[in-house]
Amino acid sequence: MGARFVGRAAETDQLVGLLSEARAGRGAFALITGEPGIGRTALAQHVSEAADGFDVLWATCWANDQVPYWALVQLARRFAVVTGTPGVDREWFAEGTDRFRLFDTFTQLLSSAERPQLVVVDDLHWADVGSLRYLEFLGHQVRDSRIVVVGTTEDGRLPAELVRLGTRVPLAGLSEGETSELLHALTGRESDAGHVHRRTGGNPSLVTEIALHPGKHVPETVRHVLDRRLAHLSLDAMELLTVGAVLGARFDLREVAAMTHKSVMTVRAALPFDDGVVVQGDAHTVEFPYTLMRDVILARLSPADEVALHRRAAEVVGHDPARLAAHFSRACHVPEAVRYGVEAGRAAMRSGAYEASAGHFHRTVALLTDPGKRARLLVELAGAQRLSGDPAAAMATARQALELARAVGDHETAGWAALADGHQSPLGETDWTPVRGIERVLAELPGDDSELRVRLLARLAVDTGDGAVAGQAVAMARRLDQPEVIMTALVARHDTLRWRPETVHERLAIAAETVELGAGAGVLESVAEGRLRQVEGLLELGQRAAAERVLAECGLLVNQTRNPLWHHLYMTATARLRWLERDFAAAAGITRTMLDGADAVPWVTPMWHEFVASLALAEGDTAGAAEAEARFVASVAAAPPHWTRPMWQALAARLAARMGRLADARLTLDQLLAEGAPAVIDRRGGLACLACLAEVAYLVGADEYAADILTVARPYAHVVVLFVWTPMSHYLSLLATMLGDAAEAELHRRSTVDIARRMGARLWLDDLEPPQPPVAPDTAVLAHEGDYWTLDHAGNTARLRHGKGMAYLARLLARPGVETHALHLAGETHPNGANDLGPHLDARAKAAYQERLGDLRADLAEATEYHDLERARKARDEMDALVRELARTVGLRGRDRPNGSAAERARINVTRRLRSTIDRISETHPDLGYHLDTAIRTGTFCSYQPGPVPSVSWRVNIVPSE
Repeated sequence: MGARFVGRAAETDQLVGLLSEARAGRGAFALITGEPGIGRTALAQHVSEAADGFDVLWATCWANDQVPYWALVQLARRFAVVTGTPGVDREWFAEGTDRFRLFDTFTQLLSSAERPQLVVVDDLHWADVGSLRYLEFLGHQVRDSRIVVVGTTEDGRLPAELVRLGTRVPLAGLSEGETSELLHALTGRESDAGHVHRRTGGNPSLVTEIALHPGKHVPETVRHVLDRRLAHLSLDAMELLTVGAVLGARFDLREVAAMTHKSVMTVRAALPFDDGVVVQGDAHTVEFPYTLMRDVILARLSPADEVALHRRAAEVVGHDPARLAAHFSRACHVPEAVRYGVEAGRAAMRSGAYEASAGHFHRTVALLTDPGKRARLLVELAGAQRLSGDPAAAMATARQALELARAVGDHETAGWAALADGHQSPLGETDWTPVRGIERVLAELPGDDSELRVRLLARLAVDTGDGAVAGQAVAMARRLDQPEVIMTALVARHDTLRWRPETVHERLAIAAETVELGAGAGVLESVAEGRLRQVEGLLELGQRAAAERVLAECGLLVNQTRNPLWHHLYMTATARLRWLERDFAAAAGITRTMLDGADAVPWVTPMWHEFVASLALAEGDTAGAAEAEARFVASVAAAPPHWTRPMWQALAARLAARMGRLADARLTLDQLLAEGAPAVIDRRGGLACLACLAEVAYLVGADEYAADILTVARPYAHVVVLFVWTPMSHYLSLLATMLGDAAEAELHRRSTVDIARRMGARLWLDDLEPPQPPVAPDTAVLAHEGDYWTLDHAGNTARLRHGKGMAYLARLLARPGVETHALHLAGETHPNGANDLGPHLDARAKAAYQERLGDLRADLAEATEYHDLERARKARDEMDALVRELARTVGLRGRDRPNGSAAERARINVTRRLRSTIDRISETHPDLGYHLDTAIRTGTFCSYQPGPVPSVSWRVNIVPSE
């Protein structure tokens, strides 16, 4: 057991401390208490092994009180062995022996021994009366001795004679981490410690049995141990425990009372709390300390009794679809189990609890035998799996639904199943199965306009990049005049245009219409999607300020809708803007967060690894860049086939060239440009691919490609290229330099500088802006007068109402070139500073929410029972609100959603107010507004950067920020 002993550090230190005191002549008496199997004996053995310099005398009591003084007999024999002295004569234990003389004689032997004595008596709850009396006697004598007495006993069976004599050391279950350590020691492999811990409560004996009998739900040894704990309980207590076990691992006393026709007070009084079989939860709930206890109790039920109890339970739990589905399922009432299982799954979907929804649907599907019904429910299951961050499971489920639907000739369900398949087509594969599946379903459906046909056309358009098909979907959706259907078609049309820069204004118009339709229909998902598309288009046009304003709104929308793809798009834009500001630490923090959950959108994982490598290179960390590059290459190879693969290859070549592996970069460059630059730009994402290849060509000196790329890319000089987030003019300048055309290279360099100024991109400006000739600056005056600010510039005076944005602007203008953290600018402080990324709700708050939900469920059940409709309505409304709030704070796979640091909140608020203030100034001072729009840098750090030779000189009357 020594090698498997884990945990118990505090308890060990406590007992070892008693040994140290005993060496100095201050003995002690201690009782190790706990439930069976909790490790009382193991701890005593562990402490015995640590008792250096002590004689260890060990006795184990026997469940037979007909043997007098049995513990003392064992101690006497052991004393004789370890000390080499005769000890106590056997005759002393004969009947009629003077008990005091016996007790005193042996105690004197212990006290006079050469070495300190550790006396361990195991299983005191089985000790005979004589042994107990001796330990009571000894306990009174040890205080001024070198003797430590350690007894072990079960909870609830503590000998009254010994309780007051010394220290009590209660043992609880091992923690989840300690359970994991024990499992690894037992099996030599990683195990699901969380599941085992919930089943066993961390009881080491139960953990060991579960580990050694992995195929059994309840091993016989476990059943024997727990049955023994239950054996002495009354029939009434067992009846109540059985009813509680049927209700769940945590059950409501009021429901038990209703099922047994007893009062709540009677139920509470009869439950065996003192034995540790159940523990009190809140005011109305009781729970089993671990689920194995519940399993053993349920295993005693006959099938008929179990069915009957679950039917009775369904009558008392109120309208809780999840619980009703579970009880009706165990009661073999399939129609009702299916009905409530579907209802529970849909309710969880509406609240954003996608993993819970998938669980409900999965259990309900298992009850269905009709292939048509199974197919329809599998479609819903696939949707829940996809949103919960398990695309592989969603794909497999959707294809199973498609096969079932086709087998029964249900073409409509087959269509929805094809939509539920979350895969997307790779570039260049014309015989891709899911695409062919959608085309086949479309051919089998009736030719009339329908929502399903629109959605299938939209999906086909996105998968193939076919704008004509997207146009058909939009036209049909408009004929149907259903806002949600129109939005689906519009998004598909947008995405077929997305990677073609010349379509940016059309895409922005589509995004605006999507936002308008979504807001009108109350569909937050569509509003979020439209806003994110707007951010992309605005950044593509270099309109940083407008994009920041929209992005601030996107943060709230994405947090509410919890869509993995939209979360990726939002975080991509946020990280890239921090990168442009040279705030590499913030960008890296976002990237780490995204990589932790990137499996929800597996085909974007390579992008984040590439970004890590680029950040490392920007900071001169070549080792970190090499490590990130290796992960990038591996993630590209592991990602499912997708049309983005040529862009990954181009990015890989750019990384290789930047890191000095020119031969590798040149090989990829030759492969991708084998058919010429026009063939590259005709593909989806072609401009991004071409931008990377232009840089590769420049770095490896492949002059022969420069003219071809320059000719094809020249019309896009004004565009900020998505995917690489750099102006195309930068790459054109490189290409012109390769061709020796200094005039064109300078033209494109100046264009890049102008875009960089509009974007507030310090990353570009630091390397691009040449020294400017001195120019006499204009003078501008900004003065605070009561509730207004007076702005005077070039003979034009305006009065602007005071607000936080004006105060922020004044502080920046008064200190040109000085960076100020957004937190300090806003006058805020936070105990964890800029790195606070805690959850929306901490564990205590979430526990309070869950406790309140339990109370509300009980109130709802009682109101339903007494037909109090108004009370039931109020309970349901509050439950719905709490569920929505909990769902809002939990992310993919059940992870806590970050609340956003204080710095992030300040950054968003300060940026929004500064940009709004500059817009107000632009209305009366257009030139000054343009100057401020390009010179005010916002982000985590804000500053006024007028350039080395400022065009405007400011005189500012500062007012402290509010």
